[in-house]
Amino acid sequence: MGDIRARWNADKGSVDWEVVAGALASGGDLETAVLLSLFTWARAREDDILPDGRPARAAAADRKGWWGNLDGEALHGQREIGSRLWLLARETRSERTRTRAADYAREALRWLVADNIAAAVHVTAEWQGAGDGGDRLALLVSVIDREGATIFDRRYAWAWAELAEAA
Repeated sequence: MGDIRARWNADKGSVDWEVVAGALASGGDLETAVLLSLFTWARAREDDILPDGRPARAAAADRKGWWGNLDGEALHGQREIGSRLWLLARETRSERTRTRAADYAREALRWLVADNIAAAVHVTAEWQGAGDGGDRLALLVSVIDREGATIFDRRYAWAWAELAEAA
């Protein structure tokens, strides 16, 4: 049996477990792994600036992080999962924000290559939608196998409400 299947909901811009006939669906392990890697919160690094403007190294700073990462290395030998995309919550719509989003996504998915699940992972980020430059940030994720075939190709986009007001 595969893992519980996660599904991207484009209308809500979020991830949820898929339910079929009143039960949790399974399968889609690669997509679930990508979704969990991108959309759970990795703990901010000490040199990150938090969305509230404070440095993550500040004494009272909330560096967030996903509860599933608590003592992961010590308890079960797993490194942390998740991404730092949440740090972009109050950023302005800019080339720098787009570049950081792609970098954070690549960082979150790097383990797929390190663990020999994929030969390569390609990530790009782009602004889409209405207005000059768009009001939605989209991540385009492709996973490539050892034979060079694309085994996974998805686009994840979400509204950037704060940015639309700031632009």
